[in-house]
Amino acid sequence: MKSPKMHIFTFVVALGLLANTATAFALQPTVAGKSNGGTAGYANCNGRITVSQGGFFSNDSATAYTSADATGTYAVAAVVWYNDGTSEKTKYEDKIVYNSSAEISVTSTAPNNNGNKATGGHTYSSSIRGSWSGSTEKPYS
Repeated sequence: MKSPKMHIFTFVVALGLLANTATAFALQPTVAGKSNGGTAGYANCNGRITVSQGGFFSNDSATAYTSADATGTYAVAAVVWYNDGTSEKTKYEDKIVYNSSAEISVTSTAPNNNGNKATGGHTYSSSIRGSWSGSTEKPYS
């Protein structure tokens, strides 16, 4: 079984690709699943993303959440896709918590209120319960 650090590295690489390419399929604002299992069984894992529409005096932001029903390494990333007046750009934030059993979150804030969508990356990893990863997406209305 891969080490938790290898899973995190794989997650960060995958999320970097997600931030730099257009998605070819529609994602949902929530995702759920089971880890691939280990000596202690499976973990039930969840991810979600919320968006906050900015206004005249505030910027668009997105908050991504990762949770599971078991202790392990949790990682979460939030990407805001926004237009800077010339082209589409991204603002990326991530967070990794080792030996966690509580939901974690991270917020990414665009430099303006011209957000197009937000995407989230969610991962769980444990030496005794395996790993899981999922992606979420929510548009700005």
